[in-house]
Amino acid sequence: MKRLILSTLAIAIFLNPLQASAAPTVAAAQKEVDRLRTLAATKYEAANEATIRIKQLENQTAALQLEEAKVKKKLKASSNTLAKIAIANYKGTGMVSLSNYYSLQTLKNTFQISPSWKLFREVTLRN
Repeated sequence: MKRLILSTLAIAIFLNPLQASAAPTVAAAQKEVDRLRTLAATKYEAANEATIRIKQLENQTAALQLEEAKVKKKLKASSNTLAKIAIANYKGTGMVSLSNYYSLQTLKNTFQISPSWKLFREVTLRN
């Protein structure tokens, strides 16, 4: 019986400090809250930066699509001009006239400057 009381007392003494250390202090809790607020602020800033970058990329995409539409329009007009020249040459002597030669050279020079020249050549050679 005496042993039971001593062992119970020993257990009570050892458990008391464990329970006290398990409960966080106000300072520890405040420190954790501050850490979490800092982490939340960092994540919020990162999300804002990502949103800004997305807007920039959307604007760049819109500008590139507009440029693509302009190039396609120019390509179509040039293709039509070349088709007319080819038809005129086919119906005529089969030789390229001087005015048509200069038109072809102008188109060639225009598209050599443009990055669309390679695409233009591929499309016209396939057809």
